[in-house]
Amino acid sequence: MLVASTDAWEAITGVTPDEALASEMGRRKRLLEQADDRARSGLAAELVLAADQFVITPTTRVADAARAHAEGDEIRSVIAGYYWFTDWGRDTMISLEGLTLTTGRFAEAGYILRTFHTMCATA
Repeated sequence: MLVASTDAWEAITGVTPDEALASEMGRRKRLLEQADDRARSGLAAELVLAADQFVITPTTRVADAARAHAEGDEIRSVIAGYYWFTDWGRDTMISLEGLTLTTGRFAEAGYILRTFHTMCATA
């Protein structure tokens, strides 16, 4: 089995490949369960899962993450094109509805909006 990850080596070796696969399958199942009933199978389910690759937790915004955690919140963003682009407010707001609201990811939609609100307020 080949494992590719951006996680620390300790995190990778902390679970077996079978455990990692089971966790990923469970995560995907939860994504589909929170989506609208009509988006839980077929092409719509594939789109729900495809949307997941664009919603990220920014790891380079340490200060933003610290402020959010202090308020009991999380930071999230949307990234359009690895590795050429970072997250852009315009692209994030254009895609927010399709990536989060129509896929049932309401909490993450709130995280994204608050992340950009904080970024604008501190800029």
